[in-house]
Amino acid sequence: MLILEAFLYGVISIFLLMLGYYLLDFIVPCDFYKEIFEEKNEAVGVLLGGLFVAMGLIIRSAVIGGEAHPVESLGDGIFFTLVYSGVGLVLFLSSYMLLALLLRRYDLNKHIDEHNTAAGMALAGFFVAIALVVSGVIQ
Repeated sequence: MLILEAFLYGVISIFLLMLGYYLLDFIVPCDFYKEIFEEKNEAVGVLLGGLFVAMGLIIRSAVIGGEAHPVESLGDGIFFTLVYSGVGLVLFLSSYMLLALLLRRYDLNKHIDEHNTAAGMALAGFFVAIALVVSGVIQ
């Protein structure tokens, strides 16, 4: 049973990471594939790295569980993993849009498109900070 659970959580986690990638690619107005592999845009690479680390933190906390939601069955564990990961994704995407709105004078999208690594690092750190807060709530 333990191997089956590990496999299921692994598949779900990979799905959630890819979902985060595609949703962020939809929100940020640039072609991630082109920017990373053709343009070698480090800002986009750092931004995506931060998103993957942040999602990994949230998924890990959701899988482990905690006092916030005692897991009594595999179904409960998968449910809470999906719910908390979804909350994390919503927070990442909405916080990115809010930050872009608040800092519209600096045009984050333009800076990332122009290979501004500092902007990518700042956003990656922002995502990790959000993940740490959400992970703390889960635990």
